[in-house]
Amino acid sequence: MNYNFRPTLYACFCIFTLISGISSPMAKAAISADDLRQQVFRFIDKQLKNDDSNHRIEINVAQLDSRLKLSDCSENLSFQLHGQNTQQGRILVKTSCHGDKPWSIFVASYVKRFIPVATNKHPLQRGQKISAADLVLQERDISKLRSNYYTSLAQLNGLIVRRSLPEQTALQSHQLEAANLIKRGDEVYIRASHGRISVQMPAVALSKGKMGEQIKVRNRSSNKIVRARVTGIGQVEVVM
Repeated sequence: MNYNFRPTLYACFCIFTLISGISSPMAKAAISADDLRQQVFRFIDKQLKNDDSNHRIEINVAQLDSRLKLSDCSENLSFQLHGQNTQQGRILVKTSCHGDKPWSIFVASYVKRFIPVATNKHPLQRGQKISAADLVLQERDISKLRSNYYTSLAQLNGLIVRRSLPEQTALQSHQLEAANLIKRGDEVYIRASHGRISVQMPAVALSKGKMGEQIKVRNRSSNKIVRARVTGIGQVEVVM
């Protein structure tokens, strides 16, 4: 894990109650911004070590204003993760002193969580069907991925690219879609079941469909149009 003091990090904090003793020569020594950041870092690091995952983690505590002066606390500082997101991405830590001169402050941090995810070896074109030869697992910071990602290459086999993608893109669900198993005009078989009785009838697909989708088909025997669920290539099913 990295303790990163890059000055370009955005520091976002809100002071609820700030009682500083710097005006009095008898006041206790103030807590420095650097010491506060180190304590916040150690708290986050401890919390994430309780996570049973084996992900590689980087913790970046935001730079605080060096002019910030917080009176020394007569008790140990308390820390609390704030908000719904407490495992990765932007995290707020409420740091509080409950001693003689109480104060509270929010310190912003950013947690990067790295795991191997599916990426493409070369550029992919819109409408292209993905195969195992197109893919490789590469480590990525999943805190930056906005939708479902893939940790197994087998999960992407046969999926279709919705828009062109440059090489080494961390593939996500919004970029891909399932392939159509049936096209309009395809010859299909309707499987109809009722209890233990099951029959199959030839039909013509009146629309395209992916696995699990409902499409209209025309029964060749009765010429009746019914809605059926796609269950495989050339296969649909209705429940009687």
